[in-house]
Amino acid sequence: MARNLAYLLPENLYRVFNETDLDKRKAAIADLWNEDGIFIDPLGVHQGHEKLNAAVTALQHQFPGSVFRVTSPIQENFGVGRDSWEYGPSGGAALEKGIDVGRMKDGKLVALYVFVDWISKEIVDWISKEKPD
Repeated sequence: MARNLAYLLPENLYRVFNETDLDKRKAAIADLWNEDGIFIDPLGVHQGHEKLNAAVTALQHQFPGSVFRVTSPIQENFGVGRDSWEYGPSGGAALEKGIDVGRMKDGKLVALYVFVDWISKEIVDWISKEKPD
């Protein structure tokens, strides 16, 4: 099966960012991401599987039980795509809303850029403690 961003973007949210089992998450990262893939979010640039996993772990530890939900159809043009999402407690109100813009090559993510549209005070407080000066 040829993979596209309509597959990779939601799978990344569900199998990487929502996965709390470390072994399953690492397997998903290896499956979905290029070894040198770059993940860019408000906290910085995270390149490679280990740094991506560390970023996910930090977020999950700060907000246990929170999950990402895709809130829009995935749009894709020539290896670049985007989706909208929200993040918060399962079944609860969102703590954050935004979009991911991803690039792929050979069926894997090579870059993912996170743009936050709305953010709760809880997330603002966490970012202010985590973000390097």
